[in-house]
Amino acid sequence: MCIRVMHYIVEMFPYLAIAFFLGTLILSIVDINRPQKKYLVYFLVFLTVSTILIFYYGSWKFNDNPDPTRFTIGNSYTRYWLPIYLMMIPLASLAIVYLSRFLVFSFKEPTSKLKRIIMNGWQAIFVLCFCILGLDFVLFG
Repeated sequence: MCIRVMHYIVEMFPYLAIAFFLGTLILSIVDINRPQKKYLVYFLVFLTVSTILIFYYGSWKFNDNPDPTRFTIGNSYTRYWLPIYLMMIPLASLAIVYLSRFLVFSFKEPTSKLKRIIMNGWQAIFVLCFCILGLDFVLFG
């Protein structure tokens, strides 16, 4: 079961997993002083959905790929994990926002127009990198 989590989340989409963990860490740090109910509800829904999917689909063992050692987007498992991937995206985007703020030396919303343009440029670069990595995986992985 844990092996499938490693294969279908961490190994298949390492950039999403890293950004998700960074976003989770950032949200935990930012929200620690005044926890908001909406974030707690999001985490509880995420954990509930993930637990159900991991226990239900993670316990199966079948090979629908001609090469049983490969873990690709063509495997049937991948579609079962889609809700997990989708729920990881908002926290990954939070990591992108904070990383772009860090790169312009402003952890709060920048007030300078130049800093805002540079921050938006970094965000566009990160999103473009995610798109390129995703396209590379789909077309050639």
